[in-house]
Amino acid sequence: MSAIVHRDLIDASELDSLLQRLTTAQNDKERLRHLKTAARNYTFDGGQIARLLAPMAASPAAAVEAAVMLLRRAVPRAADPAAVETAVAALVYDEQRADVKARLGLGPGDITDAAEPLAVSSTAADEALRGFA
Repeated sequence: MSAIVHRDLIDASELDSLLQRLTTAQNDKERLRHLKTAARNYTFDGGQIARLLAPMAASPAAAVEAAVMLLRRAVPRAADPAAVETAVAALVYDEQRADVKARLGLGPGDITDAAEPLAVSSTAADEALRGFA
């Protein structure tokens, strides 16, 4: 895995374009496809992730999938310690917040203690959501 640095951070115009694509997407599968493409090319801060999760609010499972995917590409937590909390707070339900933290291996005190970006392998739940299980 390559190191994630601030220079990879998505710029405002690309973020706005991505938000437009998410808003006009026909379904969650299409929204997740747009997010996966963006996640391969950019990193995100907590506020950006929170904005990107808004179009996913109607689908709790897709919102969790999107949050996990984007938080894996968040700027290093030492550079933006509040990124994870900001993004997770954008989720509608407590169950979603708990699920995201569990899938990322984060406990209540684990969010700001690491300098490296999140790197978590896929779980069976991840694969099932993607349709690979």
